[in-house]
Amino acid sequence: MHINHQYLLNLGLDFARTHPGMTMLDYGCGNGEIVEEGLKRGLAIYGTDIFYEPNPETKAMLKAKKLFGDRIREIEHGTIPFAEEQFDLVTSNMVFEHVQEMEPVLAEINRVLKPGGILVTMFPTQEVWWEAHTGIPFVHWLKPGSVMRRNYTLTLRALGFGTFKTRPLSKWVDGMLTYLDTYVHYRPMATIERLMGRHFALDYMDGSHATYRLEGTRLRPFAKLMKLPFLVWLGTIGFRRVAYVVLVAKKPGGPENRPQPGWLPRKLTMMKEASALPLQA
Repeated sequence: MHINHQYLLNLGLDFARTHPGMTMLDYGCGNGEIVEEGLKRGLAIYGTDIFYEPNPETKAMLKAKKLFGDRIREIEHGTIPFAEEQFDLVTSNMVFEHVQEMEPVLAEINRVLKPGGILVTMFPTQEVWWEAHTGIPFVHWLKPGSVMRRNYTLTLRALGFGTFKTRPLSKWVDGMLTYLDTYVHYRPMATIERLMGRHFALDYMDGSHATYRLEGTRLRPFAKLMKLPFLVWLGTIGFRRVAYVVLVAKKPGGPENRPQPGWLPRKLTMMKEASALPLQA
């Protein structure tokens, strides 16, 4: 299981221990790995996705597993196919950088979350150095369609950079840049905070997630150092630049005595459940 999926699943399992009957939605669930494993472990978990062009085989696989149509449902016309205020927790892994119009997506997630519900999402921002889809650093900072960007990508690919290197060099470059222009939509962190702040109270879990990832590698001894205040800050900044952000958002409302998961940042735990958030400009 992918380490990010395991991380999000663990958040759901921990939440369910403090909140019996907790319902969870994996937004942009792809092949349904989180949903399938969550069901095995007793979670009330569902998934949804648009199942976009580059991965047509995903839907067929989910149908074969009898997950599609009930536990995993297709997003059509921008609508999440679940009832209002159905979920306590919504998760998403590497999805928001593929969202062309973020505001309607956030409004839909807000709609299906219960008052006081939580969204945990991981995705790269415009500020990231490493463009993970192509494996070419900084390529997303260069002007789309420019000769400079193509030549830069061509050069780094020739030097050994890149992902899914199965096609001839020139075709690989053109295909990857077309994918980047068509399906990837990076935004600055300030824009993301402004858009999400219209619906949710926000905080970050980059530090704890980075530590979680370190613990599963040969760099495990450094995980303990990540708990030192200065290294938490330094590690968080570095992680955001080479990987992605881990953003946690809480919908206002809900009962004041609502159980909270232990991993929820203190800022959001202390937020008065019944208070409404002012809309940000």
